Amino acid sequence: MRAIEIKPNIYWVGAIDWAVRDFHGYVTPHGTTYNNYLIIDDEITLVDTVKHDFAEVGLANVRSLVNDYSKVKNIVINHIENDHMGALG
Repeated sequence: MRAIEIKPNIYWVGAIDWAVRDFHGYVTPHGTTYNNYLIIDDEITLVDTVKHDFAEVGLANVRSLVNDYSKVKNIVINHIENDHMGALG
């Protein structure tokens, strides 16, 4: 998957997990998405990360828009759960 522009300077940079069939008690016969977003403004902000197993995909999506990770100045984590903050490490 690649980064998808949602609005000018706002991008989905998440990942798709085609294999998961149960997500928090919900049946997911077609998998699920790990949604995180990159906002490019005066400062660059990443909203959430992806599940640890998909860190490479999520980071590649960010890298396709920002050539240096140190340019990301803010990271917003909506809540402490593996699918929102798993790729922080």
